[in-house]
Amino acid sequence: MEYSKGPKALDGGDWGWLRLEEMPTIFADQITNQGKDAIIGPFRSGVGFHILKIDDVQGLETVAVTEVKARHILIKPSIVLSDKGAKKELNQLIAQIERGEQTFADLAKQYSDDPGSAVNGGDLGWSTTDAYVPAFKAKVDTLPEGQISEPFKTVHGWHVVEVTDRRDVDKTDAAVKNRAYRMLFNRKFNEEAQAWLQELRAGAYVEVINDDR
Repeated sequence: MEYSKGPKALDGGDWGWLRLEEMPTIFADQITNQGKDAIIGPFRSGVGFHILKIDDVQGLETVAVTEVKARHILIKPSIVLSDKGAKKELNQLIAQIERGEQTFADLAKQYSDDPGSAVNGGDLGWSTTDAYVPAFKAKVDTLPEGQISEPFKTVHGWHVVEVTDRRDVDKTDAAVKNRAYRMLFNRKFNEEAQAWLQELRAGAYVEVINDDR
């Protein structure tokens, strides 16, 4: 009331309840994942400088997921290489890394049977562990950062894996888009299903036979 030159000054700066799409764009652009009582600014617009305070939040759903950055070496058993041989080969590679004779990346480039990651030193990039097959996911989920696993088997072959980093990522926007897509898909599906049933009924041929015998 004392200092603001804004249109809501006499209301103590109170804008009431607003959805982000109802706010002035300059305000909405400043609000990301801040919660109740957050103070934002000062920031500048075409008319001056602003400070925002979020008094309360309703209906804001945030979705955070943990992504991991991992690298692996894959050895596939074959006619000439048994499971025991593949596991032994991986143990030998681990020993070379631990002795400092070779780096994980160099050995992945030389020996890994996963061509997609081998060229990058075994690097699988950032991903949630749900993207991996169950045995690989279970290993990555429990492995401390910077530690190389013992050899283990999945449907793809024998692996050793190292988790190099973890991070929490805000996937709220993606979750909202997926939810909107599902709502639209379900609505469209129900409409098409009703239209199909109506077509079936319209094209149905019913013959009524009276048998007086």
